[in-house]
Amino acid sequence: MCSHGRWNHEMLVRPGNKVWTIGAEIRSVNLNGKDLPQTGGTIEEWDIAKGTVTRLVSLFDLLDPVSDRGVDSNVTGGFLWQGNNNQYAGVAEDWTHSNSLDVLPNGDILMSNRHLDQLVAIKPDLSGIDWKLGGLGSDFTFPNPLDEFYHQHDAKMLPNGDILLFDNGNLRPDSQGGQYSRAEELKLDFSTRQATKAWEYRASPDLFLIGSRQCLQILIMLTQS
Repeated sequence: MCSHGRWNHEMLVRPGNKVWTIGAEIRSVNLNGKDLPQTGGTIEEWDIAKGTVTRLVSLFDLLDPVSDRGVDSNVTGGFLWQGNNNQYAGVAEDWTHSNSLDVLPNGDILMSNRHLDQLVAIKPDLSGIDWKLGGLGSDFTFPNPLDEFYHQHDAKMLPNGDILLFDNGNLRPDSQGGQYSRAEELKLDFSTRQATKAWEYRASPDLFLIGSRQCLQILIMLTQS
């Protein structure tokens, strides 16, 4: 329906005078018998020398917008792009709300999808997903449910292989402490497919940040404290 939606949240400078950024696409999807426009994350490549923008991959081709959903995947307002002329405002659902990118040592692209409460590691050739962390269909379990994250931002892999992210905590169940925000480092065991908390910073009293503004700056501040 619509392509090359407004760039948002992340830009990565890549070799060859290129820049990768998160974009968006709107496609119509049949949900419960109704065709509803869905906004899904994409990765776009800006070739500065050529002055071109090319879509590298769309999450519509890697995930299922019918089954791979989170509680907020049906939100229709308050997000960045709802059509080239804003023609889908209040109608298009914010399916993935993708918000960060990182290139891993093996070439996988780590993409954070806020409304899925999930990180996906996209294969270097963009043909599929190597693994998912968090949310529905996670390839890793959390032996301690308190280590799970919700509506995260700024997910990066550290030199030791751990994942550092800002856990916003939106819709965190009361059984896990309710809504609070923290910086969290997760250790991934690829043999057992388990994720465990290696470190966290949780303010006292709790802070709760519902959006992305200043999350990265706060995360850097917390990790340096």
